[in-house]
Amino acid sequence: MTSVEGVSIALKEVRAATGHITLFASLPCTWGSTMQNLWKHRGRSNPKYQRRMADLLLQLRQLMANFVILAKAVMDKRGDIVFEWPAYNRLWKQPETMAMVREFKLDMVKLHGCALGLTDTQGVPIKKPWCFATSIPEVVKAFSVRLCDGSHEHAVCTGPVLKNTENYSDEMARVVHKCIHARACGWSSTTSSSSGTSGGAGSSDSGARHDDTPPSPRERRLLPREVGG
Repeated sequence: MTSVEGVSIALKEVRAATGHITLFASLPCTWGSTMQNLWKHRGRSNPKYQRRMADLLLQLRQLMANFVILAKAVMDKRGDIVFEWPAYNRLWKQPETMAMVREFKLDMVKLHGCALGLTDTQGVPIKKPWCFATSIPEVVKAFSVRLCDGSHEHAVCTGPVLKNTENYSDEMARVVHKCIHARACGWSSTTSSSSGTSGGAGSSDSGARHDDTPPSPRERRLLPREVGG
């Protein structure tokens, strides 16, 4: 997703889809992590560290621009978006991120890993705070109640424990899939009703382009240049 070719391939897949589409994304977020909030002061006088941080932010902006292009194509086909990052990552406050949330009118919902079966290797709950920005009401409803109830102790989330929280728990994945499935079923029912009342026998995607169609002139103008290296 950092190249024109990558975005073009993704756009073709969206155009070829005949059912409901959910675009689930979690872009690299190292630049805005809570650990970097600590390291940025120590690395202030380190040119190598400063270059790395600048490169990470540049990559994020490239990825976000490409994500928005793809998200527009998904939303044009009445699809949905689920965008995830750690709840307290600084990237949520970046102008590009806030503009994306506003453009697609996404709702925000915070959740805790310990309420979704996330534990360390010893079975101690981990209170990893995540946040979803989504167009799916079912996601907001399902995860708004998945917060720590304060009835247990938590593992210290550092080192290997912190690294392992990059993965979702099985329960978290199941809830996400259940929400997407419910949304898709509702979309299918609505689409069937619409096509039935229109008097036509074609599918709701009859006007969609096929997967061998290149990006439109407008989309090509929007595609950012590739990130080198």
